[in-house]
Amino acid sequence: MKRFRRVLQNALEKGVTLIPNDMIWIYDDIVYVYRAVKITEGKQEITIEDFIPQAEIPSIANRSSFDEADIENYGTSFNTDLEMLNIILHMPRRNKRIAKGTLKMEYGPIVIDESHIMCFLYEDAHIEDEFEVI
Repeated sequence: MKRFRRVLQNALEKGVTLIPNDMIWIYDDIVYVYRAVKITEGKQEITIEDFIPQAEIPSIANRSSFDEADIENYGTSFNTDLEMLNIILHMPRRNKRIAKGTLKMEYGPIVIDESHIMCFLYEDAHIEDEFEVI
């Protein structure tokens, strides 16, 4: 079995969070999902850092309000509705762009809530190769 990224794997092993019952492990490719990515003068390419879950970002995970039991904090968020994503994120924004790509089962299991998809990436997922800035 593939291993999740280290932070999620550790949280599961310690019993801090649980796999949700509605997690989908086997699925067909989901073509054209969207995600905000950071683009600056020094960073023009999409990298794996653009797909890091909140639980792996120290400035977020170290806040007293961070809920380590909430499984969504360990997932990477995508949306299938580009218009909705632009509204939610108040796009366009300085240094933020929208990336479009394909979610594949080999990247990790997912949870779907209408147009929102949460993907729980495996340690060896190279998801950045599947996305481009639009």
